[in-house]
Order: sequence, then C-alpha cells, then structure tokens
Amino acid sequence: VKSELRDAVRKRLAEERFYELSERFRNLTYEHSEGLEAVAAALNLKVQRSDWFTRSGGSGIAAQPKVVAAAFEPEVLSQARNSDAIEVDPQTLVAVHVVDHRPSVIRPLADVKPTVEKTLKENRSRELAQAATQRWVKELEQGKAITELAREPGVTLHAEQSLTRQHPGDVDAAIVDAVFGAPRPKDKPTIGQVDLGKQGYAIYMVDAVKDGD
Repeated sequence: VKSELRDAVRKRLAEERFYELSERFRNLTYEHSEGLEAVAAALNLKVQRSDWFTRSGGSGIAAQPKVVAAAFEPEVLSQARNSDAIEVDPQTLVAVHVVDHRPSVIRPLADVKPTVEKTLKENRSRELAQAATQRWVKELEQGKAITELAREPGVTLHAEQSLTRQHPGDVDAAIVDAVFGAPRPKDKPTIGQVDLGKQGYAIYMVDAVKDGD
C-alpha cells in the first residue's frame, strides 16, 4: 500500500496548502477591494478578463451561475468593488471585479433570432433526451440487456469492472456521486440516471458493491 499512502499524504498536504492560499485569497480580495491586480501580484496569479455577459451568463468563467450572480451584486456592479471569493468547485476559487457595465437594451429581432432558434433546439433536444433516458431506465429495470440498449442512436456504453471513490478514473464526478449514493443491489442491479447538463444524461447500472478494507 506504499503508493496509496504516498498519494494520500500528498493529497492531504495539497489540501492544507490550498486552504492556506484560499484564506489569503479571501483576505486580499477584501483588503484590496478596488481591483484584482494587487491580489494577483501577491499570489502570483494572472488577472483574466471575460467578454461581455448578461444576467443569463456568457462563455468561459461567465458560464458559472455563482460568478454571474456575484458580478451583478449591487456593491460589485455599481461601486466597483471586488466580489467575495467564489468557490466554483472544491479546487477553484475566483473573485470578480467589474470594469465596465452597459444598461440592458432591447435587441432587434434579426440579431437575436439565431440565438433564440439555437436555444429552442437545445431545449427540445434535452426534453427528448430526458424522455428517452427515463424510458431506457424502465426497460433496463424490466430486464433489457444494457448491451442491447447501447445499440440505440446517441448511446455510448462505458463498462467499468470496478470503481472506487479514490480512483474514479475518467468517470464524471456527478456519476460517481450518484453511484455511491445509490442503494446496494440485492436481487438485481441498481439502475438510475444522472443529469450531466449540456453533456446530456447518463444511466448507471451497479451490479455489486464490495466493502473497502
């Protein structure tokens, strides 16, 4: 177990270091609320500038709902102060500083038509994907073979022989959380579904659970 112990120690030390830097980051963004340059210089970070985005979000970091909400906080938006530190995920903290703001306007139909059409198509695709996923879960629960399901259009089968919390491989974190939160299989496999956002939906089948040692 030498390699596992080494990995565990490295992870713990990294978590301690990240916590230490996180606290410095939070304090600096508050103490130097007039901008992010001093924060970046103190922690050897790089200030990045987003493109324009609305309250509905945008691209890149602006696709994160927490970041968008922070940018439109009254103090951040109108008083040009740094936002609080925002935890985008367990390993990522960001802070936002608004450098420019334009009031909202009604855009011409010709400008928004492609976006509206794209949104409607995406919403319809998600509705169809969700309905198909629910149907496939029922079919699996009724005894349909998962290999047969994999022949359906748009379905990709990933067969994992075993999965642990410490070594999830390239399995999506949302799937890992769902699998380890699912009931133990008894007479038949445990089957469920996971919403992966823009990536679509995933169906998981747990054949057996082996306790850790």
